[in-house]
Parts: sequence; C-alpha cells; structure tokens
Amino acid sequence: MSKPARSPRQVELFTRVQILIDAGGVDAEASPRPWFVYLLECNGGRIYTGIAVDVAKRLTLHQNGKGASFTRMHVPQALLASFKFPDRAAASRAEAAFKRLGAAQKRTLIPMQVGFAAHECAVISGDVVSGNAAEQR
Repeated sequence: MSKPARSPRQVELFTRVQILIDAGGVDAEASPRPWFVYLLECNGGRIYTGIAVDVAKRLTLHQNGKGASFTRMHVPQALLASFKFPDRAAASRAEAAFKRLGAAQKRTLIPMQVGFAAHECAVISGDVVSGNAAEQR
C-alpha cells in the first residue's frame, strides 16, 4: 500500500515544527532554565510527546506510572529525542505543533535534536530498550 500524499496543511505543520526547533536551539543556551520537548517510543510503536525541565526525571515518572494517562496505557520503551527551548511558552508552542504531526514526520525530526541527547537516558530502568517498532500515530 502506498502512503497517501501529504496535504498542504500537513506540509505547513511539518515546516512550522522545523522552524520552532531551529528557533529554540538558538536562544536556549542563554536561558538559565530551558525547557525540553521530548519524544518517547511507547509500546505498540506509538510516540508520546511532552515537555519538561528535567527529561530524565520525567521519563522515570512515566515508566513508574506517575506520568500522563497515555503512558500508563502505553509504557515508554525509549527516549527518541529531546529539543531544547528557552522557556516553557516556547516549548508548549512546539509541543502543540509536534502533536499535530504523524509518527513518520516526528521520526524525521529526530536527527535535528539539540541539547539533551537521547543516549543520556539510554538506560534509566530495565524497562528502557531501544526499538524500531511500527509507526503509528
């Protein structure tokens, strides 16, 4: 089965996320308390998107069932990426834009990550494994 063509709206959203990532990376170093948008690979190949100041701590909360209801149903398997932003407002705008993207589009943004590296959370508990699960929204 071939993939359906992307609508102009999908292309616009994808471009907007790329611009937010580029803008976030420029000023984030100067901020005393940057925020991060992070992407988690969850059971079933789903990708969870969230924001936090301390991504490692937030991932641990998700894994222990203390995070979002989504991650209680779809346990996080790996941290895919995190993107640094200068403040909560910028991170929240980027998170909203990310959440409008499909899994395949989110995966193409992973190489653009700045700041916190995914390998820094490679093993936080025995439950974290890297995986190439099927893409789902």
